Amino acid sequence: MTFWYSLVFFATLILYAFLLYFFISRQYYKQQNNLLKETAEEILQFVGKEGDTLSISNLKMGLEDRNLNQYGIFFEIYDERGEIQYRTTNFPAFKVRPEKVISEEEQRLLEDKYGIIFQIFVSPIKNISAGEKGLPYYLLVGQSTLYVTNVLRKIREMLWYFGIGLLVVAGIGGWYLARRVLKPVSDITNTARALTAYHLDKRLPEKGADDELGLLVHTFNEMIDRIQGGVEKIRQFSSDASHELRTPLTIMRGEIEVALRKQRSGKAYQDVLKSLLEEVQRMEKIVEDLLFFTRADSGHLRLENVETDLVSLTGDIVQKMKPLAEEKGIKIHYHADPEKVIRPMDPGKFGQLIGNIIDNAIKYTDPGGKVGIEIKHRDDQIIIQVIDNGIGIPEREISRVFDRFYRVDKSRTGAHKSYGLGLSICKWIVEAYHGEISIRSREGAGTTVVVILPS
Repeated sequence: MTFWYSLVFFATLILYAFLLYFFISRQYYKQQNNLLKETAEEILQFVGKEGDTLSISNLKMGLEDRNLNQYGIFFEIYDERGEIQYRTTNFPAFKVRPEKVISEEEQRLLEDKYGIIFQIFVSPIKNISAGEKGLPYYLLVGQSTLYVTNVLRKIREMLWYFGIGLLVVAGIGGWYLARRVLKPVSDITNTARALTAYHLDKRLPEKGADDELGLLVHTFNEMIDRIQGGVEKIRQFSSDASHELRTPLTIMRGEIEVALRKQRSGKAYQDVLKSLLEEVQRMEKIVEDLLFFTRADSGHLRLENVETDLVSLTGDIVQKMKPLAEEKGIKIHYHADPEKVIRPMDPGKFGQLIGNIIDNAIKYTDPGGKVGIEIKHRDDQIIIQVIDNGIGIPEREISRVFDRFYRVDKSRTGAHKSYGLGLSICKWIVEAYHGEISIRSREGAGTTVVVILPS
């Protein structure tokens, strides 16, 4: 970045210096030419009046007070054949005669035999009559360009040293700015290297810069937040899963150890085996739900989409749950719109959704309570409600009931052997079909679960 910045800057500087030098040198040569023209006009005033003949004596008298030699100016007067009428003593020894190469009103640069460059200007003498032979006269004025070339040389040196200095300053400044601008990228690199599954607490300082790098830093921090949240969920999930699986294993081991301590009757062994079967079934249910989330989180869980009558399917599930409710002395009421409510669904997953919600309602409703199931079609929505008058949920806990393995007040729910995955599965199924699930509850007064699906 610094190299390309310096290269572009250097090329721009070269172009600027070239143009600057070109215009300055042109201006200097133009000023020298103007000086020669003004000197020629001044000399012509002393050559003679209009109609007079060429008078060298008048010319010498007129130029006595004007020390042209002080400025290195020289001149000569010659006729059309090149015969010199008058020439100053400081006239250079040119390699070629200027009278033969310079035409009227022309400016030229000529070199003498010592290699010195002179600027020459020629003007015709029009205000005096021609000589004896009728030939016109010309005035040639010149001056060395040594002063101009010295000034231009100093300007070249100044531009050269100034350009090198600017290039060095630009290179250092560009390097410093590049390092400063790209520092967030370096910080991101160092932070990324320091991140591990056990050290996700590092964040980059956000200085509020509203630019690409500021957005990159903000996005990077958001990414770490998501990764940290995901890792913490995995840790919590693994911890909860281990705990849930350890409980039935501990129970099974205890019952087996007790059963092996002494000889028992066949009925006693049967009771132990029944208890073990219950714990195995519980473990099997936990493992099935864990596999459900594993497939769901990895994107490998496939949902069927077949035209399903939700009213009929919900009615079948209610009938299957009635024996469980009657065992606790709970009444179930099911109400649905008379017409069919059909939409593409996975019947198995929809059955799991409704079954989990009704099972929770029965589980947390005291004997003698009621559970109501209602399904209706309104506009472009299918609304399913499961209402109970059970123990309810504390208001502070409602926002967390959909978290995996979360159970409301273990002392209240421990007897029901709940492991906190049912509602998490319900939420995943509903959201997979672009729906919404919500809970309204009041402790000691009951709970209402509302599922809204687009029709």
